Parts: sequence; C-alpha cells; structure tokens
Amino acid sequence: SDQGEMSSAMNRRSPRVLEEGSPLVEEDVNGDGVIQYPVKQSRWFQWSVIILGIVILVVIALLAILVPLAIVKGRGSDAEDFGIPGSCGAEVDQLRAFILNSSNTVPYSTLSTLTATFGTRYSGTAQLEAAIVWLHDLFQQYQFDNVTLQPVTLQNVWVRGNTTTVTIHTPHFNKSLSVLALGRSPSGSLTSAPFIVVKSFQQLTDFHQLNLTQDRIVVYNMPWVGAYGPSVAVRNTGAAIAARYGAIGCLVRSITPFSLNTPHTGNSEASTIPNIAITPEDAQLLQYYQDNEFEDISISLFTNSYVDTQNPRPSNNVLAQITGTEHPEQIIVLGGHIDSWDVGTGAMDDATGVIVCLEALRAIKQLGLQPKRTIRLVAWTDEENGAAGARVYQQTSANQWNETHILAMESDSGTNEPRGVNFTGVPGARDRVRVISNLAGIEPGLGGMNGGGGGVDITPIMDTGVPGMNLDSAWGAEKYFWYHHTEADTVDKINPEDMKRGAYVMAVHAFCVANMEETLPSVNDV
Repeated sequence: SDQGEMSSAMNRRSPRVLEEGSPLVEEDVNGDGVIQYPVKQSRWFQWSVIILGIVILVVIALLAILVPLAIVKGRGSDAEDFGIPGSCGAEVDQLRAFILNSSNTVPYSTLSTLTATFGTRYSGTAQLEAAIVWLHDLFQQYQFDNVTLQPVTLQNVWVRGNTTTVTIHTPHFNKSLSVLALGRSPSGSLTSAPFIVVKSFQQLTDFHQLNLTQDRIVVYNMPWVGAYGPSVAVRNTGAAIAARYGAIGCLVRSITPFSLNTPHTGNSEASTIPNIAITPEDAQLLQYYQDNEFEDISISLFTNSYVDTQNPRPSNNVLAQITGTEHPEQIIVLGGHIDSWDVGTGAMDDATGVIVCLEALRAIKQLGLQPKRTIRLVAWTDEENGAAGARVYQQTSANQWNETHILAMESDSGTNEPRGVNFTGVPGARDRVRVISNLAGIEPGLGGMNGGGGGVDITPIMDTGVPGMNLDSAWGAEKYFWYHHTEADTVDKINPEDMKRGAYVMAVHAFCVANMEETLPSVNDV
C-alpha cells in the first residue's frame, strides 16, 4: 500500500545506532543490503592526524635541504684536507653538465670525420701526416694556447708490403689462411715446409732439445690467458726465440679472447725469420694435425714486408694547452696517439683516445675554467711503430722547455664502458686521486687505486718519477681485444655516450689536479 511504501522509505532514510556508544550505523540504502560507516570520532584523534601530517611534511622538507648540504660539505671537507679546493666540486658539476649533455655530439662526430677522412694512419704514411695537419687546424679552431706541431723523425719504419700469404697443404686440399704480417717481420718465402706447434715457451725449449725445431716453422698456439699483458709476450718475442732455436719461420696465434677468423697484427722484436699472425681457428687446426699425427701436412708462406733502415720519415706530435694562471711551468699532460695500425681505421686504437682527451680540454676551455697549472693535450705520433713521438716529447720537455710534469694521463685502452681511472703513484698521490674520483661521483676502475696506471706514450715521463694515470674501460679488459689491431677496428664499435663519459673522467682529474694547493706527490719528493 502507499502507506506501507512510505513507512519503508522512512525506515531506509533513518539510520539507527547499532548499540549505544557504537561509532557505526547501518543504513539500508537500496533496500537490498546493509552498509556500516562512522558517525562520530573524537576531536583529539582528528587533530592528531593533522599534526602528524604536518610534522612529516616538515621533516621531508628539511631532509631535502640538509642532506645535499651535508654531502657537499663532507665531499668538500675531504677534498680540502688534501689541498683540493672545495670549489672544485662546482666546477666538476659544470664539466658534467657540459660534456654529458644529451645534445653534445661533438666527440663522436669528430671521431667519425677523422676516421672516414683519413682511414688508417700508420707511421710514415701520407694519411697519418694529413690527419696530423687536420688535427692541428682543429686545435687552432678551438683557440687553445700554444698549438704546435712538434717535429719527430721516424727511424726504421716497418713497411708491410703488398703481399702476405700462408697456405696449409694436406693430401686432400690446400687451405689459404687469413693472416697479417707482424710488425718488424722481414720478408721471406717458404714452400711446403714442416712445422711444429707449441703451447708455451717451455714446450718450445723441450722440442728444441729433441732437435724438433731446426729448419721448421714454429707455430705458437698459446691461448688468451685473461689479460693482454701476459698473452702478448709470445707475439713480442716468439719469432726471435724461435730463430735462435733454428726455426725458419714463425706463425703466432692472434692475441684475442674471441675470433671470427680475424687475424690481429701488432709489433714484435726484430728477428731474422718471417713472423706472421694467424687466427686462433687455424692455430687449433694445426694443433689437431700434430696431436693426431697427420702425415704429409706442410706450410708455405710468403711476405714482402721489411724494415726501412734507409729512409727516415718526418712526422709530428700535435700539442695544445690551456696555460696555468699561477704555475704555467707545471704541466698536467693528457692525450693518446694519432697514428694507428694499417688495418681497420684505428677508431678504437687510438682515435677515441685522442678525441676523448680533446673533448676534455675543449670543455674546460668553453666553460672558461681557469686552471692554476697548465693542462696540455698531446696527440703522439708513432706509438705503434716504435713510440718515437713519446720519447721526443719527454726529452724536449725535460731539456728545452724548463717545465715540470705533475701528472701524465693517457687514453689508449678503449673508451667503451669507462669505469674510472688506473693510477700509478706514491700512496699520498693515490689518496688524492681517490678523493678527486669521489668528487666526480666516479668509482675508480677495478684495481685503479692499486697501481697499473700508465701507457706507452706516457712511459718516458713516468720513468722520471711522475705519477701516471689512464682511462680505465671495462671493454679494455677483454672486448677491446676482439677488435684490437684488426680490420674490424672501425667507428661502429664505439659508443658515443661512453666517449663523453670518458672525456668527463679525464677532464675532472686533469682540472682538479691542476687546481690543487700543492703539487701531486711523486717519488721525486721522497
């Protein structure tokens, strides 16, 4: 009835308290269920929630202000304890913003232009000298101080020649190998010569004592042992040792942890027998033939490479700097080598090293930062052939320029995945470099603070007691050597963002050392 419906509607609209003192009521909203909700709360509870919310907001705001200040204060305090100005932190931030800016394409663009325009840049070639002039002009465009071509005479330049071949002869087929003559190899020709495969220098000695090396080609099948230094000894000295044991030729398994039938060239000690790099795959094949006593297997080889002892070649280091405002005679030098091997385009080794250091100096210049000491950039020539550029630079600096090197820095082990720096110096110097790395937010590279810093081009400087540092790349431990000294060393292997990170690492360390209150400690101070 109408009266019943009205009574029911009134009952739905009138909530009732479930029991006395209960904060809940029930209301039949739709006539098909019961809903409970609060009807009253104490005033003190409501105000407590409001006050607690305000307190939380205030604490968050204070933390947002005080924590960064504490970090900066602590960072600056550590730095100032070692004579590194607290203001260096602000300059580090400027360098980070400039170099790592997503719109900064200068380093990779410069690298691409260099490698595409001039290709390989081996010592004594027209390509190298043209690239040196181009780099000199670029330094001038950036308005660096004292942009200079430093003359270097290249003696005993090795010339690859136009033909190097190695062929394995078997009763059923002949196999032509992918090969590259090794630096300083003389010319030579051998036809269907016997061979002996060795896995170590000790095994070579054992075979020699059994008269198994005389008049044979020695094949070194020494695998990668986890690092370049221990692995490369066979390439450096293998041919000379084999020649002393009566060998007539030398084949060296390429120094690499990974291969796609790619031979790797590189320098070696002068020897009297042809010295040629073969791939790991072919070294393993020859090992298989020997281990399984295959018969009638022989090797023919030919190379017309030679060392030119008659015609010195002119070349140049390229120098530029930002002159120090207080101690211009105290030098922080950084750089890489502009020359390369005659395969690939020398992008990783070492065009990236030069360009990364160039970008570091460009950033300091463009930002108008003023170092107290001189920061000098050097693109060394002839690193691969014999390091004449490094020797000339050190000798000229020491004997003619009346200056003192405080730190020598180099980038020559790749720039992909930079991890920080490797450093060689006395404990006090290591402590300061570690603080600078922390200022930049950079954790030193694996083993970076335990020695190992250096490089071919800064070795003459370090030999005088100067601390040495190199950019540490995660690729430098292994992946770098997939491409090292091969036709595959091309610009597509380079990560543009990692180039910028490497430049940032070099810029921060160079600038902060240049602005220290006192010079970086060295063995010469002890």
